[in-house]
Amino acid sequence: MASNPASAAQVLKHEKGFFGYYLQDEPSVPEIHQRQKEIERLMTVDTTHVFYINLYPCYREDWIQSATKARTYPEYLKAASATSCRQLSFDFYPVMTTGLRSMWYHNLEMVRRESLATGKPFWGFVLSVPHDVPFTPGTYYPTPTLPSLRLQVYSNLAYGAQAIQYFTYWTPSPGRFNYHDAPVDENGRKTATYAVVQQMNAELKTVARLFYGARVLAVHHLGVIPEGTTRQTVMPDNISSLKISSRQGAVISELEKDCARYLAIVNKSHERSMKVRIKARNDVPRHLTKRLAEEPMKSSYTVNAGDILLFRLK
Repeated sequence: MASNPASAAQVLKHEKGFFGYYLQDEPSVPEIHQRQKEIERLMTVDTTHVFYINLYPCYREDWIQSATKARTYPEYLKAASATSCRQLSFDFYPVMTTGLRSMWYHNLEMVRRESLATGKPFWGFVLSVPHDVPFTPGTYYPTPTLPSLRLQVYSNLAYGAQAIQYFTYWTPSPGRFNYHDAPVDENGRKTATYAVVQQMNAELKTVARLFYGARVLAVHHLGVIPEGTTRQTVMPDNISSLKISSRQGAVISELEKDCARYLAIVNKSHERSMKVRIKARNDVPRHLTKRLAEEPMKSSYTVNAGDILLFRLK
């Protein structure tokens, strides 16, 4: 792949089950430019399959310049979106033993903005392997729970993600970060995490039908307003009142698909349930189950930790 990409593509493009070309994880801007040259060589032979680069997260703004060689994170995203990759893929692992990373939703805001500007869909990540947090002694990414997986999956979807990726199904060698208990261990055996991820994916399989191909019109927050985000101040279509009872708050996403409008409310806590009180202006809005079945709308709901509440607005 590195020395003669076109020759490699001649072989790979005919392989059954071949999805695409993984070029680099977390490249800097100069490396992105180099990967684009390789993509162009691959495209002389294969324009059908996916070309894949995965980007750094923005954990700290003061770290971006040294890691990415870009002045800002939006500049870094623009360098990636200028490649021939059909998607923007980035990883961000927000759930730590000390709480949620403060920049998570800001990162989603910036990626969504670039996705809208370029028309390239973005792909999000979910962490499924516990390990030490790099460069932060004594802090860990904990063993996944269903609420922590839900929070990551549904927040990504609420911002418009068109693919959900996991890091990772197979446990890497422990190494310096002490990887352990991914869904599959180093010897190929299922761990307790496997069943949790399996349950999450069963939910995702049906819920994704609403979000895949949808256009997210607006994303706001209630409760805690993270850096880089905005408070929900205007009621969604056909809703007269929306209130939550939660320390952490909620993501409020309005989306459109097949000429219908929808509302998604995500509980931003992976530890506590949340109360939602909602009133409709008329009898048009309907509650959607996770199987996307419509039900009469109630005035009060309890949303489990990290979970999502869905409505069709019109």
